[in-house]
Parts: sequence; C-alpha cells; structure tokens
Amino acid sequence: MKDDELKRLAESMAAFGSFADEIESGFSFETGDITGFCLSADMIGCTEKELARGTGRIIRFGPMGGGPLMQHTHSYNHLVTVVSGEIAVRFEDGEKILAEDESVVIEGSKAHSLWNTGETEAKAVDVYIG
Repeated sequence: MKDDELKRLAESMAAFGSFADEIESGFSFETGDITGFCLSADMIGCTEKELARGTGRIIRFGPMGGGPLMQHTHSYNHLVTVVSGEIAVRFEDGEKILAEDESVVIEGSKAHSLWNTGETEAKAVDVYIG
C-alpha cells in the first residue's frame, strides 16, 4: 500500500469508532435485529445497512449469498471485516477466504465480489477507504 492509502485506512479505522453507536442502534449481531436494513441492490440473498455519511455498510449474507454476479470495480478501496461466518472475496485470478474477525483491504480497481461460503448466515462490515 502507498503512504496515502495507509493514511486513508488509518483515518477510516479511527472513524470506525464513531460508527459504533450507529451499528448498535440499527443492528444487533447477537439477536439478529435488522432495524434499518434493506435488500442489497446488487447482491443475492443479502441485506445491508449504510453507515454514516456513505462511508461503508454492514452486510448480512444469507446462506451461499453474495455478489454481485458479475465481478465489479470502482474508484475506491474498502476494508471488509467478517463479524461472523466465513466470506470468500473472489477475484478473477482466485479467492481469499476470511473467517470471523479477519479483514482484508480490497483494491477497488481489481475486479471482485463477496460470497458467503457457508450454509448459515454470515455478517461483515465494509468500510470505504478511498
């Protein structure tokens, strides 16, 4: 990563603390409360909730859910942290499996998609970092 990307990542992680209240007010990972969640527009079998000021989202992946079907690129990178379950980050040249409490920075310019690898629900926080 370049210095400016590391700086944006550090800023995003510092800002993540401010999301705690929003996450807790809109979703309980323990009880499965989905207040404020809606169906994901580009993913199959998923619901999501946008974080403050469009800085990321919380994603609930149904069994084997994910997407988008066509791998995509965009102008920003993002940090995906798995809260429960197991998520596959799929790229054109392979995939990276993330288990609970694992994270990865995804370069927006590299085609990718996210998929639940299991038969039970998986949950992740996706923070946009530049």
